[in-house]
Amino acid sequence: MINSKKERILIYVAIFIVICIFIYVLYLIWSPMIKSSLYSDINNYDSTISYQNYMTDYYKNYISENLKITNFDLLYENLDENYIETIDQNGEKGNVRTFLLENNLISNDITIIDEKFYSSSNKNVYRYTYITHNMTKYINIIEFKPFEFVINFDQNNLSSIIDDNVVNSSRNNVDYKFEVIESTENSIRYKLSITNNSNDSYQFDFSNLNSLQILSNEKYANMALVANSSDSEFILNYGDSRSIEVLFNISLEDQMSVTAFKFNNVIINGSNSSVEIQV
Repeated sequence: MINSKKERILIYVAIFIVICIFIYVLYLIWSPMIKSSLYSDINNYDSTISYQNYMTDYYKNYISENLKITNFDLLYENLDENYIETIDQNGEKGNVRTFLLENNLISNDITIIDEKFYSSSNKNVYRYTYITHNMTKYINIIEFKPFEFVINFDQNNLSSIIDDNVVNSSRNNVDYKFEVIESTENSIRYKLSITNNSNDSYQFDFSNLNSLQILSNEKYANMALVANSSDSEFILNYGDSRSIEVLFNISLEDQMSVTAFKFNNVIINGSNSSVEIQV
C-alpha cells in the first residue's frame, strides 16, 4: 500500500522512465525498417528502383535550387575536388564561380529536360541535361551512398566517373596497361601499353577488330577502332614495348562495369593463344 505522496511520485517517475525506454526500443527496431523500405539495404541501394526514382527527384530538386547564382556557396560545398582543381589548382572559390558563370553552367534560369542513371559496384551516377540561355548543359552527381555525393560539370569526356581509369596487369611477365583517354555516353577510348619482360616472343595483330574484346555485364564487345592502323601489327621480344589507342563502342553503363579485356590470336613463340586481363 502506498503510504506517502513521495512514494507515489517515485512510482510515476518509474512508470514514465519505463514508457520512454519502451518507445526508444520501438524506434530502434522500426526506424531501420522504415528507412530500408525507402532506401533499401544500404549496401545494395543502387539496385532498388524505388530508391533510384526517389533520389532522381531529390537531386533534380537540389539542382534546380543550387544551380542558381545566388546559391553558389551551397553548390561549391559539394563540387568534386578533382573537378575544382581542373579549374583552379588552389581551389579559389571566386575563380571557380567565375568559370562556371562564363561557361553558363550556373544560372538563375535553369530548365532540366532529361535525366539518366548509371550504376557500378561502388557508386551511382545521375546525369542531368538542362537548358540555360538557350544552351544545352550537363551536370553529373556522383553518389557513393545515400546523400553522400560530389558534383562535376564534365560535359563530353566522362572519364572522371569511371571506376578504373587505369588498369595495370601482368601475365607471364608481360605488362598490360589500359588508361582511359576519353569516355562518352556511347564509347570509351583507351591508351593500351604492352611491355614484354619475358623471354618469349609475342606477336599482336589488331587489324582484326575481334583481336581485342572488352567484357562488361557478362557480355563481350569487339574493339571498334585502332587509332593508327599502320601500327596495329607488331612483335614484342624481351624488353620491347608498344602503345596504341583503341576504341570500344559501349554504353556508359557498360563502361562502369568492365571486368576484363581479352586478347585473341596472340602468337606466343609461334603458337596461337589468347590472354585475358582481369580488372
